[in-house]
Amino acid sequence: NPATPISSLEEVFDYIDGINLLMVNPGFAGQQMVPSTIKKVAKLSEYLKKHQHSDITIEVDGNINTNNAPIIKRNGADLFVCGSSSIFRGNLVDYQQNIQTIRQAIK
Repeated sequence: NPATPISSLEEVFDYIDGINLLMVNPGFAGQQMVPSTIKKVAKLSEYLKKHQHSDITIEVDGNINTNNAPIIKRNGADLFVCGSSSIFRGNLVDYQQNIQTIRQAIK
């Protein structure tokens, strides 16, 4: 969750392959991203490098779109969970184009 401190993961770093950071408070689709979570991605990325765990994947989920995905990637995210803010927005007939659009944004 956005409010969960990174330090709460210390005890499990040796047992995990990835971390899913929620960029919104859980509950329903279509929420706006909690602004501080972008800094949290960067902080987690640096924390993992500092503690020799840079092999752990950082996955982000919640309000991922073509505007914020490149910023989040630059801050250290590896995987992006895309839903109603990117792939499944608008006419669902266009979802294949929406996939290509978000892929281009995070290239």
